[in-house]
Amino acid sequence: MRVLAILLAALVLSAQAGAQLDKDPRYVKKRAERMLAQFDYRTCLGYLEKAEKTIPKDGEIRILKGETLFLLERYDEAVVAYEAGLALAPELRGRVTNLPLALVRAARLDEAGVAAAALLAAATDDHGRANAQFIIGLTAWHQGELEVATKALELAVGLEPRLAKAWYRLGLVHLHEKRLPAAVAAFEKVLELDRLHHAAAHNLALATRRLGDPARSRAAVERYRAIVQARRELTDLRATLEQRPKDPALLRRMADIYFDFGAFHEAAPIYAAVTAADPTDLEPRLRFARCKFETRDYHDARVQTRIILDRDPTNDEARKIQDAILKLIGEKPEPESRPTEPDDEGAAETDGKPAR
Repeated sequence: MRVLAILLAALVLSAQAGAQLDKDPRYVKKRAERMLAQFDYRTCLGYLEKAEKTIPKDGEIRILKGETLFLLERYDEAVVAYEAGLALAPELRGRVTNLPLALVRAARLDEAGVAAAALLAAATDDHGRANAQFIIGLTAWHQGELEVATKALELAVGLEPRLAKAWYRLGLVHLHEKRLPAAVAAFEKVLELDRLHHAAAHNLALATRRLGDPARSRAAVERYRAIVQARRELTDLRATLEQRPKDPALLRRMADIYFDFGAFHEAAPIYAAVTAADPTDLEPRLRFARCKFETRDYHDARVQTRIILDRDPTNDEARKIQDAILKLIGEKPEPESRPTEPDDEGAAETDGKPAR
């Protein structure tokens, strides 16, 4: 009975500690971001809706709710959540890049143009300005103002050359205007940045065929088919994850698909969840390290390779990543640590001398 009472008391204390943490805005935001990274959108939405009631004056929580609704494709509701968040924290307007995009997807184009202008005025960096120009170009495209669209989209990719969505829309404008070499270049850039962009692969096949390049067109068609197959599997995995959230096997498969297509930004947070679920499995940790290296997060990549090499000093792939990082940051490669071998008498040797 005493043991049972202790266990019950521990459970009560744990629940009380959890309830206190759920009143801490920083904890709420971190937890919600982890849920989003694991594609657990519905759970995240429910969690944020509860947080709204306990932390009613935090604008960032409402903006995170807007992001979650956006990912669930509930665009009108996302707009309401974004605007509620910005009413509480207007200084964040330059960071809420999906508000005008939600308005576009809700077919509220006039409002989207106003929101894009507000984003452009509030942006404090090239990322924000590029997203604003992208929305200006997107709304112009939908309204048939192709010259305005071209100019805005060119400004967007000039400000942020890695903005795949702007390159894609620019490719569509070029394709519509029969500027085929420019369209091909734009769609190839999209696929360099987002290797699972099926629409870019489809339109690349179309543009190369119109250019009279059947070999490139066939290659693009094959790429398109592979991407479609991968995206179908990802869709099925997400649907299953709604029923079995945090299932490590499902998460691992999803991360592997992204990784195999070179979508390292998407794979990294999923591998983080997989390695947290099973810290002893070094294969997903190695892929996690590679994702961090490819996305130039050298600190985290180095942390992961050190964990791998501590457990498996002979892991050549981990050592290659670590040495590449050290070369990039200007440090000498760390000496390889090898297991000591016992001599004939059973004494381990160090530098040729018996260990004492």
